Amino acid sequence: MQGKPSIRLRFVVLFVLIVSLGLGAFGFWNYLTRKHEKETELALRLGHIEARIQTSLPIAIWQFNREQIINIVRSELNDPVVTGITIRYGNKQAFGLQRVNGALVGLEGVLKADITRQFDVFYEPGEPKVGTVAIYASERGIRESLQNDLVQLVLQILTINCMIVAALYAIVTKQVLSPLGKIRDALDAIASSGSNLQRHLPPADTREFQAVIDNVNRYIDKLQTLMGGTIERVHATIQRIADGDLGSAIHTEQAQGDSVLHRLVQMRDKLSAVQLSQQHVQAQLQAANE
Repeated sequence: MQGKPSIRLRFVVLFVLIVSLGLGAFGFWNYLTRKHEKETELALRLGHIEARIQTSLPIAIWQFNREQIINIVRSELNDPVVTGITIRYGNKQAFGLQRVNGALVGLEGVLKADITRQFDVFYEPGEPKVGTVAIYASERGIRESLQNDLVQLVLQILTINCMIVAALYAIVTKQVLSPLGKIRDALDAIASSGSNLQRHLPPADTREFQAVIDNVNRYIDKLQTLMGGTIERVHATIQRIADGDLGSAIHTEQAQGDSVLHRLVQMRDKLSAVQLSQQHVQAQLQAANE
């Protein structure tokens, strides 16, 4: 008995598992939705940067205005998602900047980034390109935001689970274990040798347990009718008859019927009659011998 898990523990663990799986599934769906939204937002921001560069950069390149080219690159690097920009134009001329620890430094070659967006710029549509731009962007902000969302989700699930455990513990104890304890105590009393079989369970608070209590009470009434008295009285009567005590009075709650105690009275009476008959025969034999 001690090694078996409690119904309360099983119920609480099962309910917490179901709630955790439900919240986890909802959180995963929300994670994917948020990730898609942020990636879409990042792509839109990069699209706006590309559109601004395609509008302002061709004029600066056409005029060979390097200072304006640098200002254009610096202004677009103010967006925190952009980690670097490289521009190639003219006769193998190039200029690039990257952000390192919050400072802008020169960039040569290709920058390793989460997203690389490369496009050509034209002074007039249909004319040859005047340069090529590569924008390097990072998804670090997206990852950090999603990580914070996951941490908040885990904390919410833990908080909800703690509240559920406390509520279910109290509810199961009051609504399930307490009525079961009353039924157990009544059955233990019935099983004891000194039970008078007159103990009935009090009414329950729930319909289901009331049905069980009604059945237990009916069983007690039937058992009391069957025994005809207390279990202790029945045992004592059987023991006296087994020891040959056929003269003691047997008190039964039923004058007639099929109860065990009533049948013991009938058996005692028959044994007494047999005993008296044997004594009468022995007396006649002794009288004849004399």
